[in-house]
Amino acid sequence: MEVKKRTGKIEQFSDEKLRNGILKAGAGKKEADSITAAAKAKFKNHEGQVTSREIRNFVVSELTKMNSKAVSDFDSFVKTVEMISFQHAGQMEEKLRVMCQDTARISMAYGGFEIIVLNSAFNWQGVFQLLLSTGFEVSVRMRGSELVIWAKPQT
Repeated sequence: MEVKKRTGKIEQFSDEKLRNGILKAGAGKKEADSITAAAKAKFKNHEGQVTSREIRNFVVSELTKMNSKAVSDFDSFVKTVEMISFQHAGQMEEKLRVMCQDTARISMAYGGFEIIVLNSAFNWQGVFQLLLSTGFEVSVRMRGSELVIWAKPQT
C-alpha cells in the first residue's frame, strides 16, 4: 500500500513506523498493535494511494475509543509535525548530512530526524549544538547494536 505524505512524497506503508508513532504517543503495546493491524486492514484495498492524513484520522478515532491521553498526545505530535516548515527540515537535513558525512546515516522520521551513528569520528558536539539550538528535543538510544539519535521538534 502506498501512502502519500503531505509533502507529496510517496512511501510504502510501514507497520513499524505507525506502531512506533502510536507508542510514542503513550499508547500501550496491545493498543498500538491493534490499531496498526486495523489500519493495515482498512487501507490495504484502498484504491490508489492513501494519504497520511487519512491514516492519522483513523488512528485518532481508534485511540479515542481506547486511550484518551494517548489520543491527545498523538494528535498533538502529528499537528506539530505538520507545522514544521518542510523547507526548514530540508535545510536542516542537508546541514546534518554535510556535518556528518560518512559518520552517520540520517533520515527524516516522525517529523524530525533519526541519526544512526556509524563510527567514532561522529561530530557529537556539532550535531547536538545544531539540533538543540534550533529547537529540537534530542534523545539517544540503543537499537540492537546501533546507537540512534532521535531529534524531534519541541512541542
